[in-house]
Amino acid sequence: MNCNQKIVLVGVFTILLIVILIFSYFIFRSPWKFREDRPIKILVLNSFDSQYFWVEEQVDAFFEVFQNENIPVEYQIIDLGFVGLETTIKESKIQTVLSFINDYNPDLIYSIGEDSQIYFGKIFEDSDTPWVFSWIVNPEKYVGAKNVAGVSPVLPLSKYYESWIDLFPGLKNVVVIYEDTEEARKIIEMVKSVKAEESLGFIFSNISFISTFEEFKFKVLESQNADLIVVSYLESLKNDSGDFVPRLEVVEWLISHSNVPEYSQEKALIKDGLLFSFNPSAYGQGKVAGDVAFNILVNGQSPLEIGMIIPEFGERSINLKRARMLGLDIPSSILINSEVYENFSWEGR
Repeated sequence: MNCNQKIVLVGVFTILLIVILIFSYFIFRSPWKFREDRPIKILVLNSFDSQYFWVEEQVDAFFEVFQNENIPVEYQIIDLGFVGLETTIKESKIQTVLSFINDYNPDLIYSIGEDSQIYFGKIFEDSDTPWVFSWIVNPEKYVGAKNVAGVSPVLPLSKYYESWIDLFPGLKNVVVIYEDTEEARKIIEMVKSVKAEESLGFIFSNISFISTFEEFKFKVLESQNADLIVVSYLESLKNDSGDFVPRLEVVEWLISHSNVPEYSQEKALIKDGLLFSFNPSAYGQGKVAGDVAFNILVNGQSPLEIGMIIPEFGERSINLKRARMLGLDIPSSILINSEVYENFSWEGR
């Protein structure tokens, strides 16, 4: 092979290599990574009718992720507030929001709460617009689409149990009184299948599903030998006339008639007067959602690959007045790392 032939051969291989590199670049580069020379546009769909504190905390934490990395972002927030709306008004509002989304053309949609997923998530499922969610009751229903990723609203089960042991190291006997809902039965099925309590030394001596206020009263009075009573939301109990009993009325009765510490995952009940809760924090939900969005838009990670993230950290809420009423001395090491309430919200009504 003479010198000219070698030069030609080298040239051919060089051109071929360049073609392969260019081809590989377009084939293997992430379609999710934001590459335009402008601020990233993000639309926040808030399921609630206003930006409550738990919404504000999530939004602040979400965008803090981008701020900390000096990534320029602009955003719009839409408060949906569908609860209680007539069907025609709701349908009109859905069309208005869809029109806004099409005009705004966001680079990513961040949805908070269930309604944003129910009414808009399916419309954008498997689209080219990345979609990140948080604060959703049944998140497993929404993952699996190519553009969807999000944050679980629950911690690993052991984290909740450890929060009980922190307050009650000698915990042995736990009673569960849940309103009879599909969600509640699903939670109990998970509890029974995981059996995480066995390694921590306590048992669920009784698990009840109830629908009426009278059933609730009976179960509470029946459980006065327990170390802990676990309740759900206390929003759907009915009286003898079939009407819903106001939550505060239920809480007031419970506090006045029971000497057993209470736990609920519903933080509002602790403000009302029950003893304590332990949950993923709103800030933590927003922070993890922000990390997910950052990994999609900046690092080019696939939403489908990310799926649903389970947070590792939670926050405890304690009603100190209820603790004193029960004769409990809560260690300062626990109080300093908890959100503390010192009154019952139903007092002074």
